[in-house]
Amino acid sequence: RPCLLPISMSVLSCSCARSTPRHLPFIIKRNHRRTSSTTTTMATTDMVASSTTAPRLFIRNQPVETETFDSIDPATGKAWIQVPACTKAMAEDAVSSAKDAQEAWAATPLLDRIAMLELAADRIEAIADKLADALVHDQGKPLQMAQGEIKFTSKGINRLSARTIPEETVESDFMIEKLQHRPLGVVCCIAPWNFPAIISALKWSRALFYGNTVIVKPSPETPVVDLMIAEALAGDGTWQPPSNNEKGSVFPSGVFTVLTAPDGGTDFNLGAFLSLHPSIRGVSFTGSTSTGKSILASSSTDVKRVTLEMGGNDAAIIRPDVDVKETAKQIFNESMVNTGQVCIAIKRVYCHESIYYDFVQALVEQAEEAASTVGSGFDEGVKYGPINNARQLERVKELIEDAVAQGATVVAGGGSPPGTTAGTDGFFFAPTILTGVHEGMRIVDEEQFGPVLPVMPYNTDEEAISRANHGEYGFGGGGGAKEMEA
Repeated sequence: RPCLLPISMSVLSCSCARSTPRHLPFIIKRNHRRTSSTTTTMATTDMVASSTTAPRLFIRNQPVETETFDSIDPATGKAWIQVPACTKAMAEDAVSSAKDAQEAWAATPLLDRIAMLELAADRIEAIADKLADALVHDQGKPLQMAQGEIKFTSKGINRLSARTIPEETVESDFMIEKLQHRPLGVVCCIAPWNFPAIISALKWSRALFYGNTVIVKPSPETPVVDLMIAEALAGDGTWQPPSNNEKGSVFPSGVFTVLTAPDGGTDFNLGAFLSLHPSIRGVSFTGSTSTGKSILASSSTDVKRVTLEMGGNDAAIIRPDVDVKETAKQIFNESMVNTGQVCIAIKRVYCHESIYYDFVQALVEQAEEAASTVGSGFDEGVKYGPINNARQLERVKELIEDAVAQGATVVAGGGSPPGTTAGTDGFFFAPTILTGVHEGMRIVDEEQFGPVLPVMPYNTDEEAISRANHGEYGFGGGGGAKEMEA
């Protein structure tokens, strides 16, 4: 599982042409949670100024009026826009429309489905600047990174143009087996808040490619971009063929729906509703381990196909023959990209004891230089935005405090960057380097998902490998060396 961006996968189990086909055309990334939002029908008085129009909910390609909840700008800690809060009745209608549309969508020729997906990518490109601005407000990342995410979102959809759906025939002395890829039915795509545009799109575009209809549930921390995309794809509400469709709906009614709801504060839990619904036949989830376990358990009631990605704690091993300053720069960048909120970011470092103190000092220099580039994603020169939400900020602080209480030393960072107060001026936190840490501390054993890097010395390669493999997480890894033996 070595990738930043999700790769589509198809899984099929069948033994002959008449066997029951099953197919899973999607995978996942990660999601973490923000503080609970409160449902409201009134605009917040201290709303952050923005040129983005409040997004609407679309079901059956038609706008639906509903109550709203606040979306929080992590650079200010304040609401920046109102977001529609889906009700249970609306969610039921959306699932029903997806189920009704699925058979006809699956019967639509593949080239026609691809043409509609290409049109969807074109619609996204047409509003790319608006989507990037909304992404900065909603997620917090620097504008240039947000623009890149939107660019790769449309490119990721267009990559489907060259794909086919293969069929394989295997003959033996006893039988002829035919392997076919068939859609599951209605697929629920639950997206994360660290890369909300591209990860969501790579889920739903693959599901649609294979003939599934989709219900997309963005994280309540970053709901706006998916809602804006849904509105662009709904058009004027009347579906037309892609070859002559300038203003109409990209997909037929019920094929593609985005639903949003607050994470708490109401009696209706949208995620639980969708994962338990009998008409949902597949769930693609990226998020916390606890939520993933709940989805897996609930899916067993009707044997849904479920794909989960629930965390990582990637280690880097630094051997003694490296260029210390250059390697420290690379490791720092790989750890702190997107303010450390990346599934395969380096989250702990094992450095050979002979260069340990020099390497730590080089990391400290990187962190001190980076602290001056923390700020709002709209500000010039900013490389690191805020942590996405208040809950995650508190988790990062808690893990550092726990480590320090057990003897760790904060050698860089450890608090708000200069000129800011975390929680008052947004959810900012300076890039942080920790020493005096070891296995058994939460900062080493758990995934911090923030701008914190614990660094530990080791003596032998065997020790480093053993310690890097310590713990329950998998995912990726990295390191530095001039020469490696096979």
